[in-house]
Amino acid sequence: MTRWLRYLVLVMAAAGAVGAMSIMGGWLRNGDPAAGQQSAETSPPQPISVHAEPVVFRPVQRSVDAVGTLCAFEVVSVAAKVDGQVKKIVCDVGDRIQPGAPLLEIDPVDYDLGLQRAEKALEADLSRIGLKAPDPQCDVENFPTVRQARARRENAAARLRRLESLAQERAAAQEQVDNARTEDAVALAEYNNQLLLAESVLVALQDRQLAIAMAKQKLNDTVVRAPVPSKPLPGADGTMTYAITARCVAEGTYVRAGTEVFRLVIDRPLKLLASVPERHAAEVRPGQQASLRTVASAESFGGRVTRINPAVDPATRTFEVEILVPNPQGELKPGSFAKAAILAPENPRVATVPLEALVSFAGTTRIFVVEDDRAKEVRVSVGLQAADWAEIVSPALGEGTLVVLSGQSALSDGSPLALRAAPSAVAVRKEAMR
Repeated sequence: MTRWLRYLVLVMAAAGAVGAMSIMGGWLRNGDPAAGQQSAETSPPQPISVHAEPVVFRPVQRSVDAVGTLCAFEVVSVAAKVDGQVKKIVCDVGDRIQPGAPLLEIDPVDYDLGLQRAEKALEADLSRIGLKAPDPQCDVENFPTVRQARARRENAAARLRRLESLAQERAAAQEQVDNARTEDAVALAEYNNQLLLAESVLVALQDRQLAIAMAKQKLNDTVVRAPVPSKPLPGADGTMTYAITARCVAEGTYVRAGTEVFRLVIDRPLKLLASVPERHAAEVRPGQQASLRTVASAESFGGRVTRINPAVDPATRTFEVEILVPNPQGELKPGSFAKAAILAPENPRVATVPLEALVSFAGTTRIFVVEDDRAKEVRVSVGLQAADWAEIVSPALGEGTLVVLSGQSALSDGSPLALRAAPSAVAVRKEAMR
């Protein structure tokens, strides 16, 4: 038993010696393990293969979005100008009429009689002065009363001259001369008085003519008509029309002067009153074109900015913009909700990159650009976006800057790169995109 234990100890000792020699041999062949690990860490990283394309400069059309309500170009409340009973309704709600077209008629009998009365009063005044019709060139010296007074005055003056001549020859008494002077003075006063009365008669005749004109106007006002605009409508092609949106009376209704009888609108063109955020105040100007849509139509309609409210609403922080919409076919209706895009001036040169170049993380957007065959991380502000490209607002990117489009997840700032696209191919693609 002892011999076997001694044998087992010798075998184990021999095995340990062989293992120690093997380890020593490995050290001698491979060197120090720590030294090998240090050599692996200091070896240069391998370049990452990526695809890159240059920044493209293109013209960009910006727009400012706004929402608002389509309003009639004008809303007209038509009222009766005279009192009376409605005799006839000519038009109704939904009708389209031209300016000056009749809407309703008021019983004209009273006003017709008033006109006849005014005409008869004028005829009576004319007969008193010997005229059959008003004459603007009428001379008051031709009035009968004035001619009569002038004749008496001339007779008195002639008699006075004769008596004065006789008095100088002592053939007439002084009392006769004094009486002749008095009669001449009275005749002159009567003549002047008749001139004043004639002038007042002319004024009365003019007043009678005005009364006749007013009576005719009231008779004409018994027919209520659509108003006639004083100037052409902007953006309206062809004949302007009104649309009737309300009728407020019926036949037989007694109306007073000033009572609303119809409500009309001009809906060709329309006005879009839209609210624009105040941050866009510098981008919106009168004359800019706009495109708008409504829920009632999939078609877009054109318009033009005509007015801008200079004040900002402190409650909503928006300002109102008026957009004129031609609406020649009447597809759009007043009161509709609409969304508008106001086209700002085109920027002819804007830096853009493909959408796949953008990397978003934790609320920031960045791109990787190629600089000396290495990746450079750049945080960017993105502006307008299209289907396949995005505008880089800041920072400014130079002409020919290469932007990495693939493999961004493996990149960090300063990573070495191996471009898959040859420079000649990049240049060809750049020229094609221009």
